[in-house]
Amino acid sequence: MKIKICDTFLSRIKGLMVQKEGHALLDFKKEGIWKIWMFGMRYDLILYFINQKGIVVGKEYAPKLTFNPFTWKTYYAKSPYRYVLEIDARDKNAPSFMIGENVLSFIKQAIKSIKH
Repeated sequence: MKIKICDTFLSRIKGLMVQKEGHALLDFKKEGIWKIWMFGMRYDLILYFINQKGIVVGKEYAPKLTFNPFTWKTYYAKSPYRYVLEIDARDKNAPSFMIGENVLSFIKQAIKSIKH
């Protein structure tokens, strides 16, 4: 599975915006409560909020924005996190994680596969 790494301010803002498909890992460089908005998304996402230690602290199903104001919301976890893993909700082969699961090795592998 190919994951787009977004580790700069502009790349995090863009994320998967206007892409037809894909997955992304947003690295905010430090823990906090970072909000995700679905502006420009063409498809629904599953968002995993992951702390510095690699523990999933939140999970949200995020539908793409429509003309329905109920889709105009931001997504975030209640606990601080460093990463947001954006998974294309249509991908039946994408990994599925549970809250409390350690996914640090998955994150390291995703970053390593992109940088090499």
